[in-house]
Amino acid sequence: MVLSNCPDVEYLGSGYVIHHFTVQLRKYFDVTYFDVRDYELFPQLRGRANLYRQSIGKVLLTFQLFVLKGRRFDVVEFWGADSFLAILFVKWFYPSVLRIHHSNGLESKYVPIMEALEGQKKWYHLNLQTVYDSTCKNVHAVVTTTKADALWAKGKFNVVTKGIAPALSDTFINASISFQAKKNIIGFVGTWLPKKGIDLIISDLPLVLKENQSFWLYLIGVGNEVEVRSYFPDDVQQQVKVFPFVENKVQLFELYKEMKILILPSKAESFGIVTIEAMATGCAIIASNMGYAADLVQGEEVLLLNTMQKGELKNLLLQLINDKSLLQKISSNNYEKAQTLRWEESGKELADSYSKWLKELKNEKTIY
Repeated sequence: MVLSNCPDVEYLGSGYVIHHFTVQLRKYFDVTYFDVRDYELFPQLRGRANLYRQSIGKVLLTFQLFVLKGRRFDVVEFWGADSFLAILFVKWFYPSVLRIHHSNGLESKYVPIMEALEGQKKWYHLNLQTVYDSTCKNVHAVVTTTKADALWAKGKFNVVTKGIAPALSDTFINASISFQAKKNIIGFVGTWLPKKGIDLIISDLPLVLKENQSFWLYLIGVGNEVEVRSYFPDDVQQQVKVFPFVENKVQLFELYKEMKILILPSKAESFGIVTIEAMATGCAIIASNMGYAADLVQGEEVLLLNTMQKGELKNLLLQLINDKSLLQKISSNNYEKAQTLRWEESGKELADSYSKWLKELKNEKTIY
């Protein structure tokens, strides 16, 4: 059984990941699927007390399935921190069921980062770190979307972990790319929020554009064009192009194809699907040590931001712009690596892991 904390909507970030992993699992298992729309209490209050309403709703659904309907499952795959009560219920009353916490971004790791960015919490906001930790402590295994997060969880919770990256949509597999046709474009794809490191873009990109007047900055999916443009000085405005919204992956693919460099200076990033999409179209990547970028090889597949201080992004951009061989090496390596990220392979690795752990659990052996 899969219990997802977000709707099964493919165009959403987490929805995309959960949808495709579930599709692959169905090739190997008889999968029963529920998402937040099946268990959320008082959905008209969405945006308020989400964790509490969803946690209670999820454990009630679990109770209904196991107790009232007598359903039996070999594996329960829990997504989201709202699983903590349901995980405890299955642990206490159905210990022979394999419990998996599958995460697109571990709340235990990323929520404290987000809270630090947002500043002081309201007096009525509780410290929920124990809740977030519980979702990892009370399962047989934790599956994450990056190897870096898997190592972090293993070190913090001493639990079995597995890092399996999501894969690319068909639009990006074996894409026909011409490195020579790429334009002098630096791209950013994402919401225009502090957690995305926009302070570094605002401080460093004008300096890069002034020194390299043949280069453009594409800001994609950032929302209000007038507001975003206001962050940049007049003398570089003509080099900044804003795409407030992108309607589909095909349109996004065409934009990636034009770019030479993708920047992702996020201060909190669970996976960053844009990273592998840009890689598949032959972009060089400059990113913070977050999400999938943390799994890449420094200097070969990515240039990592280490200090996250003003000036660092500028220096790395100038390094790529001025060193064409380095730019070509990273771009080529990224294209080749991205072609290995296929849902069939990711799904099989996940299914094989579940089968192995389930066998070990039934044989009363230690899961490893």
